[in-house]
Amino acid sequence: MTLRNVSRHIDTDSGSKNHIQLEASYSFATSHGFYGISLYTGKNSWDQSFTRLSGFYRW
Repeated sequence: MTLRNVSRHIDTDSGSKNHIQLEASYSFATSHGFYGISLYTGKNSWDQSFTRLSGFYRW
């Protein structure tokens, strides 16, 4: 699990904006390889929300 604090300086009286991003992964092993899921969500520097959900298999 990764928690990020992203900040961007803007040219207003408020100075800068801070946003939080979270990335979490879960995986488990079988006799055939590793299966897992990953979630990445938050707001970027331009105040846009995003979410990415992915599954993976590794051998």
